[in-house]
Amino acid sequence: MKILVTGGAGFIGVNFVYYMLEKYADYDIVCLDALTYAGNLKSLDKAMENPRFTFVRGSIADKDCVDKLFEKEKFDVVINFAAESHVDRSIRNPEVFVQTNVLGTAVMLNCAKAAWELPDGTFKEGKKFLHVSTDEVFGALDFDSPLFTEETKYDPHSPYSASKASTMMSFIFILSGIMLFIKTVMYCPTLASRSSLSLSLISLRFILPLKVFGSSLTYSIILGYL
Repeated sequence: MKILVTGGAGFIGVNFVYYMLEKYADYDIVCLDALTYAGNLKSLDKAMENPRFTFVRGSIADKDCVDKLFEKEKFDVVINFAAESHVDRSIRNPEVFVQTNVLGTAVMLNCAKAAWELPDGTFKEGKKFLHVSTDEVFGALDFDSPLFTEETKYDPHSPYSASKASTMMSFIFILSGIMLFIKTVMYCPTLASRSSLSLSLISLRFILPLKVFGSSLTYSIILGYL
C-alpha cells in the first residue's frame, strides 16, 4: 500500500509517519510538506534512512506538484495533515489560511478525484482520503454545554476555524461517494513549543501576558492540571 502524508514534517504528521513505518512493514509513505514555520525536516532524519519513505518538498496548493505525485506514485490512501494553524496567526494574516487550508485542500481533493474516479462516476476500490481537522470548527464550549459530537453545528470563531470548516464541507461536493474519514484534533502531548497551547503554558509559567480568543472549556480543562 502506498500512502501520501501531507504536512508530515509537522508536530502531528511526523509522529504519524514514524508510527506507520514501524507498525506496517508493507506500507510505503510519501511525505509532502512545504516546510513553512511549522515544519521541521530534521525531525524526519530517521525516516529518511528507511527505503519505504520518500520526502517531497512542496505545497498542497501547487496543483502541478500534486498531480505529478498522484500520477507517479499511484496512491491508495491520502492523509491530509497539511494546514496553516493557530488562531492568533489567522487573525493577523487570514489570506494565508484561505490559500492553504481552503484552496490547498480543494487541490488535494480534485487531484484525488482525478486519479481515483472511474468512468461511471464511482471510485476505485479501497481508495481513502483522511482529512485532519480541528474541534474549533464547532466554536467555544462552556462548562455547562454538552460535549461536541459529529452532529454539532459548525460555529467557527476565527479565520483558522472558518477555513477548516470550509475544507470539511468541500468533501461533500468534491469527493461525494468515496469513503472518507474526518478526524478532529484538540491536543496531543507532542505539541511543539510553537503551538498556541504550549506558548500559553510557557506564558503562565513565567507570568507573561496571555491572549485568550473567546471562551472555551478546552484551555480550562488543561490549565486545571497545572
